[in-house]
Amino acid sequence: SVPDVHPGKFWDNDTPPSEGNTYVGMVVRDNESWEGISQRLQVPLTTGKCYKFTIDLARSNKYMSAKRLTSAPHNYIQPTVFRLWGGSGMCNDRELLAESKAVDHADWRTYQFKVKPKADCKFILIEAFYKTPIIEPYCGHILVDNLSDFDEMDCNTALQPVVMKNAVAAPKEKLPPHK
Repeated sequence: SVPDVHPGKFWDNDTPPSEGNTYVGMVVRDNESWEGISQRLQVPLTTGKCYKFTIDLARSNKYMSAKRLTSAPHNYIQPTVFRLWGGSGMCNDRELLAESKAVDHADWRTYQFKVKPKADCKFILIEAFYKTPIIEPYCGHILVDNLSDFDEMDCNTALQPVVMKNAVAAPKEKLPPHK
């Protein structure tokens, strides 16, 4: 399935955007499927160069949908990982360029990544994925907003992985135990 554009008053998600008017929600499911979005870059990422990339990530406390294995209503709130892939085509010759820790917070936070491709990348793919290692696939989601350009940077510069945004944090909801 395709990722969802929010806010749309669906899935019982009422998180406001981090920036602008909309953002994307992507899920992972208990049937070993997950969502992603691919994009051709106007300027390819070049081998041997480093780039700074930022993205705002959150997890809603409520994201109701049917489980794929049982069709029963379920809250897709298990913490989920953001991954960034690069490659020469939409879905081929992929290289993992960046990966977040599991997103377990309902407030928007800016994640910073230093990207250093091993091969030139003409396409990127952003995706939601399971926290690994996984014993059993689960139902979770991430919210994605405010993606930056890829800004060339000095490869010797370190980045702080997460920067807090000036947003009001939603109350934390206790997660159900994961099997």
